[in-house]
Amino acid sequence: MLARPDEYVLILAASYFDMPSSKSSTPSVSKSALTKLFDKFAGASSNADTLDVTATQKYFEAIGVDIEDISSFIVAEIVKCPSMGEVTRAGFTAGWSEIGCDTLDKQKKAIHTRRSKLASDSALRHSIYMFAFNLFLTET
Repeated sequence: MLARPDEYVLILAASYFDMPSSKSSTPSVSKSALTKLFDKFAGASSNADTLDVTATQKYFEAIGVDIEDISSFIVAEIVKCPSMGEVTRAGFTAGWSEIGCDTLDKQKKAIHTRRSKLASDSALRHSIYMFAFNLFLTET
């Protein structure tokens, strides 16, 4: 039994927004290519399984994302950044695998596509907003 009635609303909202996408198929992705790509940037990090702020900034530069642009939140949402400026190996490989992007060029294109859809796709806009909101909640 739920302790408070508003918990029910939160549970329903969470389950609605955590539903998998309606895509029926995901393009073939090379996990080894994603691992190599992550390792390329992790070399500058102190932890091999996490890109720190400096390594993340180099990665963002490589994919043409300005840290001050909304695109940085698009990437953060895709790779499920645990905190701003930090990317984990698991989030990187799972996130980019899910949308079929195992090269920098494919990632750039996916970011550009999502960026251009923000104005017209309220579900995408809401997903990115909610991720950014929760990301900032963990920072405070």
